[in-house]
This record gives sequence, C-alpha cells and structure tokens, in this order.
Amino acid sequence: MKKLTGFGTVACSFAVMMWLLTGCATVFKGTSDKVYVSSEPSGAEVYVDGHQMGSTPIKLKLKSDDIHHITIKKEGFKTQTYTVTNHIGVEWVLLDILFDIIPVIVDAVTGAWYVLDEHKINVLLLESSKIKEEVKSPQAQEKSSLRETSYADGSKYVGDIVNGKMHGQGTYIWPSGAKYTGEWKNGKMNGQGTYIWPNGDKYVGGWENNRASGGWLYKADGSKMWVYQDSQRKWIIRSQ
Repeated sequence: MKKLTGFGTVACSFAVMMWLLTGCATVFKGTSDKVYVSSEPSGAEVYVDGHQMGSTPIKLKLKSDDIHHITIKKEGFKTQTYTVTNHIGVEWVLLDILFDIIPVIVDAVTGAWYVLDEHKINVLLLESSKIKEEVKSPQAQEKSSLRETSYADGSKYVGDIVNGKMHGQGTYIWPSGAKYTGEWKNGKMNGQGTYIWPNGDKYVGGWENNRASGGWLYKADGSKMWVYQDSQRKWIIRSQ
C-alpha cells in the first residue's frame, strides 16, 4: 500500500510539474479552433488556403494563429470565398501571467493565445445561370469583373464590379486606413463582412445597406462585445 501511495505521489507531482511547464491555453484550448462550414445546397467542395478539405457540411480544425481563406465551390454555382481572421484571447494571456513566466513563453511560441473570429459559416450558393442572366439583362452595362479602383479622395476598392457598382466580394480602404472586406450589393455593404478601424478595433458580422446589422466587436485591448447599428447608424452594445 505504501509503494502504491508513493507512486501516486510521484505521478501527481510529475503531472503538476508538466502542467506548470505548459501554457494554459495550450493545455485547455490547444493551438487550433474548430470551424463548421455548411452550404445550401450541400455537397460543395471546401478549400482552405488552397487545399481541398472535403465537402459541405464539414467540421474543420484550423490553426488559430493564422488567418485562413475558405473557398466553397460547386459545379453550376458561383464560387465564394470567406476570410477567417483571428485575435489574441486576453483571458489566456492573463492566466499565463498569473501562473508563471514559462506558460507565457510556451503559449506565445505555439500561438495558443490566438482565437479565430468565426466558428460557423453557412453559405447560400447562387446558381451561375442566374448570375449570367443578370449580367446579360437589358439593364446591364458591363459584365462582372474583378477590379482595382482608386478614387479622388484617396480611397481604394479591390473586388467584384457589376454594372459599374461594387457587387459581390471586395475590399474597400478609406484614406484614414479603415478597411472593409466582405460582401457588397449594388454599391453598398450587404451580407457578411469585416470592418477594421485604424486603431485596430474590428467588427465581424452582418451588414445591411452600409449599416452593421449585428456581430462581434473586437477591441484592440482584447475585449469583445456584441453590437449593431440603429437606423441612425449609432452603435448599440447588446452584450459583453
């Protein structure tokens, strides 16, 4: 009985030592996050950073310290690409600092501090025939194309253009350094997109006619909150 107790003590001591020598985020969260991707219709091919991962619906395990580009393809439908950004989870940093300098070093090196901003992506695929009909309609003045356009005020747009308007996927950069990347419709931010302020604050969520309809606001200090804009485009905080 004494031998068993002694062995148990040694095992527990070893386990505690290994835990102290490992980062909190590495132990409890790991260095990757799960992202669930689905589409309507299902059965679309899913590519992550150019590598085919399978078909929708699919659960992906992605490195949390990287920004990933997820592309959804299906024959007869328009290909769509989404950018999954990340941020540092301040709670993991604080836990590491609380316990010791070694967890800080481990999590910093492994990238376990980072958390992906998106964990569920649901895509409504558009039939290619419908897109072609829209382009070829009497009202259409030009075909959809990927362009880089610079404006007199110093702003710039890179993305899809339909009938002379921003329409599809694109990135708009203001002279101040602010940037929006996501979906556009008839020249306005509509759908899912990410807006980044010059100070590093970032909104990730839905848009409706240039108004944030609901999503997460990630502050540069590591805090986050669920926000949206009212009819006057005033930011409203719903929860933290």
